[in-house]
Amino acid sequence: MDTMSVLQTVKEAVGLDNHDPAFRCEECGNEFEYSDPDSYWFSCPECGNDDEDAFTSLS
Repeated sequence: MDTMSVLQTVKEAVGLDNHDPAFRCEECGNEFEYSDPDSYWFSCPECGNDDEDAFTSLS
């Protein structure tokens, strides 16, 4: 019997369990999952580009 937690079921239902890349850096082409545009640390994890206009949302 496959058991799944209620929390996991809710996450899947509302799309919070999605692990697809959410952003693409136009400078190096790296696709990454998390980023916070309001954060001081908003940058590409691959090349360090911190120009928020250089990121494309994939969602």
